[in-house]
Amino acid sequence: MGLHTEKPEFDFLFAGGGLAALSLALRFVANPFFADKKIVIVEPGEKTGNDRTWCFWEKENGFFEALVEKNWDLAGFHTEAFSKELNLKPYSYKMIRSARFYEHAMAILKANSNVEFLKDRILNLESKSGIVYVQTESGIMISAELAFNSLVPPTSKKSSHHYFLQHFRGWFIRSQKPAFNPESATLMDFRIEQAGDCRFVYVLPFSEDTALVEYTIFSENVLENGQYDDALRNYLHSLLPDGYEILEVESGIIPMYSEAFPKSQADKIINIGTAGGMTKASTGYTFTRIQKHSDKIIESLLKGEIPKASPLSGSARHAWFDRVLLRVLAEKRMSGKDIFENLFKKNPADRVLRFLDDEASLLEELKIMSSVPSDKFMLPGIREFFRKDS
Repeated sequence: MGLHTEKPEFDFLFAGGGLAALSLALRFVANPFFADKKIVIVEPGEKTGNDRTWCFWEKENGFFEALVEKNWDLAGFHTEAFSKELNLKPYSYKMIRSARFYEHAMAILKANSNVEFLKDRILNLESKSGIVYVQTESGIMISAELAFNSLVPPTSKKSSHHYFLQHFRGWFIRSQKPAFNPESATLMDFRIEQAGDCRFVYVLPFSEDTALVEYTIFSENVLENGQYDDALRNYLHSLLPDGYEILEVESGIIPMYSEAFPKSQADKIINIGTAGGMTKASTGYTFTRIQKHSDKIIESLLKGEIPKASPLSGSARHAWFDRVLLRVLAEKRMSGKDIFENLFKKNPADRVLRFLDDEASLLEELKIMSSVPSDKFMLPGIREFFRKDS
């Protein structure tokens, strides 16, 4: 790598080497069409360890099925007024841990001679005359035919939008006595203090005595670690009276913004992952949308096309649904607990999951919308439809 010529050094460049970049890069090396394409992944440090857990639902085996740690066909939903064990079929709720994903990705990518890794920080990424140019912190200059950027740009907040965060802290625990049903997860348990936010706990049991217990909040501000720990401790006090040990701890923050991230920065720079709008604003779910986006990118390239800026179908309508929900929460017209209770009480679980995945039919969307009080959502819906950015 050095000073570029008029011919780019690489065919594809990845700015960032996380989930979105690795998901797409693995599809490149799995397809013989790209065997002669030169790929570079620029990331300050190699991804290793269990720094996060990805949960999602699928009907069939997905691209990363071999990495699924555990899956559940049943899931509990709870509020003080309503409890139900949801049959998720035809979906299965799945979990992948990052350490296994990173190990799998690195083993495959490093075995391909056309893939290079550069441990460096990107200072500048721009497109000029149909070529992408990158300058790194150590002074290296790189050129590429096409770039995929997963580096989230700083956000300048606008008064017309709402900026929530999904922040969470989870404990991987082992109970002193058998306490869990490993065949059924707890999708949302709202039987905890809400403190004016949308707060719930989910429980993913791996065996009768091991589980991930995660405390999750949708709000504008994060807490101190000790506050999450206190909430987890309180929740587990009644659930596991005989005690437990903490095996691992994980935490994270996911943006839930009504303002959309740009799908592309410039000609031949395609944003992917959260930077490309693949985090669903109303739920924070990202994994499945990244996989769909990756497949669409490959489809476009196989046709000789530059990937479209907005490849997911129905994105404008679904983005409106997300914005309306965030406005309802921001204006405290209805609590998150009551919204989700209405959805799961009045609809089969698979319909709700299709809706949250932006895959529901128009009739199903109308049924979902009729599940919540129209007086709580009508005015926010109108305001979001006619909203002007400012």
